[in-house]
Amino acid sequence: MAQSQQPAPLKPGPPTSLVNAGGNCVVSGLYVAQNDGYMELAVGAPVLKKETLGDYHEYPIVGLDSNGRIECSRRFNLFFEFREALLQRYAGLYIPPLPAKKLSGKGEATTLIERQHFLDLFLKECCALKYLV
Repeated sequence: MAQSQQPAPLKPGPPTSLVNAGGNCVVSGLYVAQNDGYMELAVGAPVLKKETLGDYHEYPIVGLDSNGRIECSRRFNLFFEFREALLQRYAGLYIPPLPAKKLSGKGEATTLIERQHFLDLFLKECCALKYLV
């Protein structure tokens, strides 16, 4: 009878890691964030942007995480795209809601204040969820 050779047991080696273009670490194919999970974000008062094809409002976002200060501006519809991306990425997990879109009265002062409040609440809730930060 011929004896079958058993393969040598695998010995765990050091994980391979490299930093991608976004500055995040990838260890053995797994994403590892380069921060400690701390993040604070706030939405400021909307700013009217005038364009030749139409005017629109942007909401300034300011914040801080363990890597430094965050400053950017986003239109209302980009929050919906962001939420949809979160829903696809984290299917089955809670993602905070956003205020409903309006077809008319988008530029009214009460609508803008209401949107700012709920967008701010949306980002604060997202920051509180450890699986999102």
